Amino acid sequence: MKSIRHPKIFLRLVDLLGASCVLLGASCASTGAGLPKRVARPVLEKRNLSKETQKGLVEVEQAFLKEDPQFLALKAKLLQADPEAGPWLAKAFITHAVLGHDVLLGRGFFPEALIHEGKFRGRLERSLFARARNALVSLGATGAHSICVYLLRDTKGPNRLVGRLLLEAFPESVFYREIRREFSEGPSISKREVLHLLGDVPPDPRALEILEKALRSPHWELRGAALVPLAKQWKKGGFRGGGSRLLRIMEKDPDPFVQRKAVEALALLGVKGAEPAILRVLERGLQEKNELMVEAAASALSKLTGQHFGAKVDAWKQWLQGRGK
Repeated sequence: MKSIRHPKIFLRLVDLLGASCVLLGASCASTGAGLPKRVARPVLEKRNLSKETQKGLVEVEQAFLKEDPQFLALKAKLLQADPEAGPWLAKAFITHAVLGHDVLLGRGFFPEALIHEGKFRGRLERSLFARARNALVSLGATGAHSICVYLLRDTKGPNRLVGRLLLEAFPESVFYREIRREFSEGPSISKREVLHLLGDVPPDPRALEILEKALRSPHWELRGAALVPLAKQWKKGGFRGGGSRLLRIMEKDPDPFVQRKAVEALALLGVKGAEPAILRVLERGLQEKNELMVEAAASALSKLTGQHFGAKVDAWKQWLQGRGK
């Protein structure tokens, strides 16, 4: 892999993360007609770096790519001499993390599943993705904030996924400080990614606090996006009292997306006794020709009962009536 030898060239290349798929390979293939509207993102890097700092950036990046034992010492020396180099390094490591993630996918590895299953070990820990992840963590808040701005706010789902996987590696103190800031200051696209991310981390009151805040939002997309992560937090934390609350949300919230996500959350928690209410949602989805609602309700009923009647309302009613005898 060729290194980026000058900050100005580097900026142009990394800006492509939001403008094209050149750097991302097959995982960034278009999934719909037309390009999505770009999300405005601030530039975190100082432009007028000294020649000495520019030279240092090249040296540190070369050491990183070559797995030079002097990498950490060179990085520390550069940051001590010029802290403004930090955001540039973060952007470099983000670029290599995205490229490295793409390489792993091309080799048949799925980092998301392996990380969440605790199987990201052995040779994978020497991969470009893993090394870039560690390098970003070593930058502390600068690394985490750069990930939020450049990946969580990206219009491309694969990039946002990489951002979530990178953030999960940070210490909790850094993680929650930056996550709170992004949920407060970021655009709606990154707010939703924050909520998604909170469903993947260990149970924590700080995660619940952010998710509860989202549930009080006047914006339907945030309320809906919070429900499945909240159910995951409850499930991992052993909380058993969320079923009745989810049922109320499913029946009372006026937005179909929120209702659908409540159905998915009920199925995730395995809330017994929710089947009749979900069946009513299935009926309404059929009447309103809401295919996503129908799919979610039918899937939830199957998960809760072990039966597979699809969208056949009469079959579900007959089975539920028979179970009650």
